[in-house]
Amino acid sequence: MRRSAGLNRAAHGAVALAALAGGFWIAVHHPIAPAAAMLGFGTIALVAARWPQAWLTLLPAALPWLDFAPWTGWVAVGEFDLLVLAAIAAGHARLAWRDEPASRWPKPVTGIAALLALTLAIGIARGVLDATPSTSGWFQSYLDPLNTWRVAKSLAWTLLLLPLLLRALRDSADATYERIARGMLIGLALVAFAVLRERVAYPGWLDFTKPYRTVAWFWEMHVGGAAIDAYVALATPFAAWALWHATTPWRWSCAALLALLVLYAGLTTFSRGVYLAVGAPLAWLGLWLSHGHFGLDLRRWMLRVALALIAAALLAAVVAWIEDRYGLSGVIAALVLQVGVWLAWTASERTRRWRRGAGLALAATLLVEVVVVLGAGSFMLSRFASSEHDFDNRVAHWKSGIGLIATPVDGLIGIGIGRLPAHYVRTGPRHELSGSARYDPGPPPAVLLAGAPTSPRLTGLMRLTQRVPLATTGHYRATLVTHVDKPAVIGIAVCETHLIYARACQDNDIQLLPDGPARRDVVLEGDPLTRGPAWAPREAVLALAVLTPGVDVRLERISLQAPDGRELLANGDFAAGLAHWFPSAVYYYLPWHIDNLLLEVLIERGALGLVALGLLAGGAAWLPFSAGGRARTWAPFLAASLYGVLLVGLVSSVMDAPRVALLALLLACLGYTAAAGSGRPPTASPAAPA
Repeated sequence: MRRSAGLNRAAHGAVALAALAGGFWIAVHHPIAPAAAMLGFGTIALVAARWPQAWLTLLPAALPWLDFAPWTGWVAVGEFDLLVLAAIAAGHARLAWRDEPASRWPKPVTGIAALLALTLAIGIARGVLDATPSTSGWFQSYLDPLNTWRVAKSLAWTLLLLPLLLRALRDSADATYERIARGMLIGLALVAFAVLRERVAYPGWLDFTKPYRTVAWFWEMHVGGAAIDAYVALATPFAAWALWHATTPWRWSCAALLALLVLYAGLTTFSRGVYLAVGAPLAWLGLWLSHGHFGLDLRRWMLRVALALIAAALLAAVVAWIEDRYGLSGVIAALVLQVGVWLAWTASERTRRWRRGAGLALAATLLVEVVVVLGAGSFMLSRFASSEHDFDNRVAHWKSGIGLIATPVDGLIGIGIGRLPAHYVRTGPRHELSGSARYDPGPPPAVLLAGAPTSPRLTGLMRLTQRVPLATTGHYRATLVTHVDKPAVIGIAVCETHLIYARACQDNDIQLLPDGPARRDVVLEGDPLTRGPAWAPREAVLALAVLTPGVDVRLERISLQAPDGRELLANGDFAAGLAHWFPSAVYYYLPWHIDNLLLEVLIERGALGLVALGLLAGGAAWLPFSAGGRARTWAPFLAASLYGVLLVGLVSSVMDAPRVALLALLLACLGYTAAAGSGRPPTASPAAPA
């Protein structure tokens, strides 16, 4: 036993040292602020060592915003990795330091962890061996070897955090969930604020007619994907948990305000998948809580549902009438009045049955919000109208993805983690990229910009970008030093852009010839840009795109001057690689995502990986029905969160968004271990509020 404990402590110590070394190695190579990265990493490691349960709150609270990819140029690694590594280093160091017998994991947890580790090792090995070596260093693209690590790290971090999660569960499963829930609520509030700020700055917070889908700070969506979709689906049930467990009117009011903002964030993704992935689990959650805690029979339930539907229809009709007669301002005035009544109602503890009245007011307010966002003229109406056509295209895309499984070995263990984009573009011109930006260390250092290899319709849809100061008067001027082997046109623009959609631009196109001058000067044309409100300022983004198919442009130097002559670009000579530069695609995203969770796992990790992740998800989803979960008041909320991300996975990829995938895997591990009976039994607590 003593020998086993010694080996266990040695293993924890080795993991702690490896995480510490890995974190400092990443921080030292940070492209824009290595000193700050090292200081931040060391500080978080000390905090996590001093307060061993703090990581449970820190990780979900920081997840939505701790990534600065548009400024660093990094795609495969980021600042959030430093936070995770700091938590791993501190947690395993404490486990190595503590002089206590090693505790056994529940057998189901040991088995699933071993199976996941096996599939991870196979997937990484397959991915690295399949990829062609790259000279781009830290700035590798989605086709390069480092993309294997980008996709694999979410599961790697989960397995390394699992011993820390189990240790916390042994202390108190309820406290563990509450710590995670606090972090989730902080993160969810920040995402809701980011969405509101983004919409105020760009399309307008009440303009739902423009084809603008919010992304908040999920920069992974620079090549499309469903990062914010999966996050909203995962996080929304935690807002429901906050409402359910609020014990005072003011706490309930804060939770209700968060619910209003979260609904706005979810609605303005204009994603049909989000609407299903949020709505269906919340409906299930409502049925579970009411039936399970109130003991209502089916007939009474059906009556309540029918009355609720009638009331909802009447309220929707009233809202539609107000909008038709008084416009959107009338609806907003009614909404403000309703919120005021609701706040006044809940402001006093002495109000009888305040929760019931406040709940009805909140439900009505949420319904008004839905009607306003999805009312006449909404962009979402066109999305609904095109559903059948979009689904047919998605099915065709899935069939192309299944075709990547070329051999029985591919079917069993996958083509390699992170290798789907590279294999997809090899299958023919119909699946080509819309362009690329590859770093060439030289000498002299340069960026090789390319448009679509063959398709004119895809030209200009892949851009190399950098965030620059916004000038509100005059015109930007640019100087480029380029070399081409064939005639080409390169477009240059400075636009008011958050990530994907441009609000207004100054731009120009430059004709490049093999025997022409290497240096070109150009004045960008267009109206001056505007800043927007002080609390939601617009950002200016320089974008470069090759507009000629099948041509590479070697860009050796670029300068951008403000109207007053100030130089605005950082690393314009690419001496620091692609630091400050960030590739971004618009409108065309097929090569980067297969748009189905089951298929992305099957293609990259094979049937073995699908079985492993399926067992984890299935065990976690069974939590409310298990002996270990029935006693947990939070079990149905966690299950609803997992149901939501699985529903997103029906029409979107999830594992290729590392931050969100880590969150989903951690919550699945929490559900799986709780269902397996790990954790101290819950203490007696007051009955759930009515």
